[in-house]
Amino acid sequence: MPGLRALFSLFVTLGAAARPLTAQRLVEPADVRVLASDVSVRSWTVESGLPQSSVIELAVDRDGYAWGGTFGGLFRFDGRSIQTYASSELPVLSANAVTALYAHPNGDLWIGTPSGTIARLRNGRVMDTVAALPRDQATSTIDELTVDRAGTLWVREGGEVHHFVHGHWSAPLPFPSYSSFVQDSRGRMYYVGPRGLVQVDANGVSRVGRIPNTPELRDHAGLYLDPRERLWFGQEAGLWVQEAGQIRRVPGIAGRVQVITADNSGIIWIGAGARLYRYRPPTDGGDDVPPQAILDAGGEVHALAFTRDGLLLLGTSERMVVVRPTAARLVSSKRAFPDGGTNSLASPGDGTVYSTSGCSDVRRTDSASAVKDLIARPLTPGCSQSLLVDRQRRLWIGGDGAIRRRNVDGTDRVWRINSYLPSPAAVRPLLEHGDTVLFGLSDGRVGRIGADNALTFLPGWETPTDVPIQSMGRSADGTVWIAQAGMLARWRDGMQRTFHRLHGIPLAIPRALLPDTAGGVWIGTYGSGLWYFREGRQARRVALADPTISALITDPNNRVWMPGNRGLTVVSLAALRRWVADSTEPPTLRLLSIADGIPEANAGWPAATQRSPGVLAFATVRGMVEVHTAALKTAGETPAVRIDSLRSGTGRFFDPGAPIVLAPEDRVLNVGFSAPSFRFADAMQYRYRLEGRDNAWSSLGPSRTMRISALNPGRYLLRLEGRVPGGNWRDVRPLEINVPARLSELRWPRVLLALLVATLIVLALLQRVRSVKATARAREVELRARRDAAVAAEAHQREMAQVGRVAVAGELTASLSHELGQPLAAIVNNAEVARRLVARQVAQGGVPNPAVEEALLDVVAQGRRASQVVREFRRFLRREQGEREALTIRDLLESTTVLLRQEFADRGVPLHVQVAKDVPVVQVERVLIQQVLVNLLQNALEAARWVPSGQVLLRARAVRDGVRMTVVDNGSGFAADVRRSAFEPFVTTRANGMGMGLAIARRVVEAHGGTIAVGQLPGAGAVVSLWLPARHVPVDGSDSLVPQQVTMHG
Repeated sequence: MPGLRALFSLFVTLGAAARPLTAQRLVEPADVRVLASDVSVRSWTVESGLPQSSVIELAVDRDGYAWGGTFGGLFRFDGRSIQTYASSELPVLSANAVTALYAHPNGDLWIGTPSGTIARLRNGRVMDTVAALPRDQATSTIDELTVDRAGTLWVREGGEVHHFVHGHWSAPLPFPSYSSFVQDSRGRMYYVGPRGLVQVDANGVSRVGRIPNTPELRDHAGLYLDPRERLWFGQEAGLWVQEAGQIRRVPGIAGRVQVITADNSGIIWIGAGARLYRYRPPTDGGDDVPPQAILDAGGEVHALAFTRDGLLLLGTSERMVVVRPTAARLVSSKRAFPDGGTNSLASPGDGTVYSTSGCSDVRRTDSASAVKDLIARPLTPGCSQSLLVDRQRRLWIGGDGAIRRRNVDGTDRVWRINSYLPSPAAVRPLLEHGDTVLFGLSDGRVGRIGADNALTFLPGWETPTDVPIQSMGRSADGTVWIAQAGMLARWRDGMQRTFHRLHGIPLAIPRALLPDTAGGVWIGTYGSGLWYFREGRQARRVALADPTISALITDPNNRVWMPGNRGLTVVSLAALRRWVADSTEPPTLRLLSIADGIPEANAGWPAATQRSPGVLAFATVRGMVEVHTAALKTAGETPAVRIDSLRSGTGRFFDPGAPIVLAPEDRVLNVGFSAPSFRFADAMQYRYRLEGRDNAWSSLGPSRTMRISALNPGRYLLRLEGRVPGGNWRDVRPLEINVPARLSELRWPRVLLALLVATLIVLALLQRVRSVKATARAREVELRARRDAAVAAEAHQREMAQVGRVAVAGELTASLSHELGQPLAAIVNNAEVARRLVARQVAQGGVPNPAVEEALLDVVAQGRRASQVVREFRRFLRREQGEREALTIRDLLESTTVLLRQEFADRGVPLHVQVAKDVPVVQVERVLIQQVLVNLLQNALEAARWVPSGQVLLRARAVRDGVRMTVVDNGSGFAADVRRSAFEPFVTTRANGMGMGLAIARRVVEAHGGTIAVGQLPGAGAVVSLWLPARHVPVDGSDSLVPQQVTMHG
């Protein structure tokens, strides 16, 4: 053709092959124009990654990757990204151009170049090349090539046909070729000649399909052999087909047909000029329907190829185009949508759609999207905000400050809504609830219109606020959900419950609600995606590709459709519920974008509706999108995942087929991978697990690159998997990664270094210890001297203070003893006189009185004892030793308790005395020790009398070399500071006490060679224990201040 291949051959001949060629455009290329409503397209240009804009060859290999040839090099396409190969990667591409491609079923890719080079590639690497054709011109362009079932290589070069057998090229065949080659089931090879078909078989070369009275073909033409052995081929005069030996022309296609292919359903796809056609051959006895124009590609169509998942790839002079069938149809007529887009939609489900567009009237369109009626806005001026068609097929229109209802008979009724703000309250969501219609307002109120046509407001929603009502929904059990930004309310049977930020409710605008059968609700927000909330649980967010949701609606296949800024997201409810129950893996979803014919969604109340069974309608910025849900595939078969590149952090490349050994100083691995998925290119998900480091899978999302770093020395196994929506995880062969250790990480150098460092540290520490010990010893001697001097001075000061206090106490006691001696003597004498007088009176015949006699005897005894106590203490304070006598402990305690029995009885405090067996005899001054015990018992009595069930225990037992006597009470006990100074003179906790009792007690006990101490019971109560020496002590293993067990008996 005097087209691209021939033109490029001329450039090569002139010497331009030494540098990459780029097509020079004088004008901007035309855009792709879609002519059929059931397909959508996406273009790939140089800006998208093509090495050059003219895609002249396309082929799909065994793994499903698409390969393309351009004048700027070879490229591989996996549906989402383009990987280019130029002369730097493939030296066989001396001119950076590929003019012929053939994908062999065994996985090999054959390429031909303008310089006549033929090479065989596998996985993007050159396996071998074929000897050049024996021609004088070494720059002859390879236009077509194929390999037949016998392994023979067929080549079209400059119009001549050659085949390569047993290492030798054949002579050119007699008839020139203008097409590719096809082989039928009998092994016969066909190609297109100047005026028809040429057949090559064992008998030679012959013309089998000559077409008379047609222009002679001078450029490339398409050729295709279908499963019924029909040959479809192009000529200058359109499309022709040979069937059963007969040749006929297919009407409806003008001009030269350049490329032909077919899909799995038998539909023939034809590229003629810049137009793509689709033709369904007639079945037996069926009508022959002319080919249908599908699109204008904006440039000549040079190549067609179908992907494994059914998408059509077009190579044109300006771009590569991906054509996919779509279930969506965009309705954008100016009459139906005068403002271009639409906002709110509603339908009774019979194909009729009511729509709002800007602030114009509501339009009613039929199933063919023809406008049939205009319905006025609720108020003029004002806008129509929301729509609802109830079960009675009545249309409700919510507007600015009013609601209009259009009845089936065409009559209207309008309700005006009072506004408390300068602007009218706009009616936003409308919801049918039984025989009542609920509506939410822009001022935060929620109202209702009942069967009696009365407009009222829900209890709790009568007061205007500055937070608009955004959406409402109704569960099957009658629960109504009401959503505002940051708040969700549940209303049922007049009872309301509110949920907010503490329950996880997002702050984003909740544009749509979809109640769940499990009692929860799905929340579609603008900016924060999809959330699920159920009472008793925190709201949870679902990861979506598009976080902007305008509506939530389900189809008969239990899929949720969510229009947003990026298009239309579809996911099954079952997958969402599984994610809510166990969110270890995000739900698989399908995103229909502008490439699928889905423009950006628009906001509305609602922005989606069911137009008819199985047909959904969505509001967009370019009109209304109609989707046939049954025709949309949301699940597919996962293709094989391939590792494309392995590169270390320093740029070193590795072979994916061999184990990887990273350098010790370079522990970073960049992994590039892919999978040929065209229908689900943007929805393909990947994950990985690095065995040896990771226990669980890590999600990569749709990303096709990953970086592994911070690897410790060891052996790892990288597992990589991919999955399309609804498919199974499919992995690539595990990649073994070895990370050698640095010298510093080896065990023996670290051990040796550690030993050396430890030795040096030990030596340094020993030297330091010696120095520190010497210094410490010197300081210790000095400090000990200072401390002893300080202790001695402090003890001296305490002793002097105590001596002074005791001296004062001694003088005071001596004075008191002197002053009390005569009164006590007088008391005793008077008591004796009283006894004599009573005795004389009885002798003279008077009546005896034993009580008086006993009282007088007690007065005499106590007076004498008091005199003796005074004398003994005066002698004790003069440091004179009195007469000591051997006493049993039982006698000592009984003689002491007799003195206090009456006092304890008057206070109502029980006194318990416990004397152990074999308690030895003690040598003591009776009066002094009795007085010590009396003081201790009186202190205990004073503490126990103020608590409920107060009790005092006096206990004696034998301990090491002596006897321990203990007084225990259950009073408030001693405070910590009191215990430390309890035996110092003048220290007391009683308001009327002098603080001398315990001080004198300690001096008395210490004068007997004993000890005395105070303590505290674990709960509450005080313990005072004194020890006196004895000659014989029975064995008792305990000498605790507090008895092991104290049992109080009431």
